[in-house]
Amino acid sequence: MNAIFLFLLLITMESGSPEKQVDKNGMQVKWKLEQSQLIVQMKAPTKGWVAIGINEQGGLKGTNLIMGNIINEHCTISDRYIVGIGNHKAVESIGGQSHLHLLSAEEVEGNTLIQFSVRMEALDNYHYHLWEGKPIKLLMAYSQEDDFEHHSIMRTSVDIIL
Repeated sequence: MNAIFLFLLLITMESGSPEKQVDKNGMQVKWKLEQSQLIVQMKAPTKGWVAIGINEQGGLKGTNLIMGNIINEHCTISDRYIVGIGNHKAVESIGGQSHLHLLSAEEVEGNTLIQFSVRMEALDNYHYHLWEGKPIKLLMAYSQEDDFEHHSIMRTSVDIIL
């Protein structure tokens, strides 16, 4: 019996965690944990930027903000940190290190869909240590414009469990 349990546990660990999903205000975020990476897909009904934010406390200040856009079939994804209301900066510009890797991106039927991975171990003060079962505040937002400085037309936050 113990050998069967151990075998099933090993299979589960190798395949990563099951995919989870949240839908709110027209935006969809899916995620799963694979080894040392959090795999995320964000989709919104826009041809502008889409974004998620990760925070342990709630509120905007201190959020690790991940923004992406697609211009002329080229995706830009930016690892950012909200220093204050209306003030977010690329983590590299304030002494941090990007934790992102772009996996795929496309604009289809008026939707922007971007998939990326995030390192689960924080290497600086602009990110959070992530693990399966951790509760976080997830910011979800999108804009009609591609410019990351342009304001969102939808922004909300939800409590999730990784």
